[in-house]
Amino acid sequence: MASGVAELHSARAAGRGIACLKASLLCAGVQVLRTAWEPPALPQARFVVLPPRAGESDFVQRARQVLAADFG
Repeated sequence: MASGVAELHSARAAGRGIACLKASLLCAGVQVLRTAWEPPALPQARFVVLPPRAGESDFVQRARQVLAADFG
């Protein structure tokens, strides 16, 4: 288990981890596991953009707008 993609990359690169990530997130030294074993289907995921919080920086406001435009 990891709390972020960077931790997953570190564990995988050290040969200590397996992750289910899209191919564009693969980094150097990591390979795709090819096996006859069929992993279970992944559950559906839902992503939401949370409403603004008081005192947010301009950067966070712009990031929210970009994400909402891409996923909205």
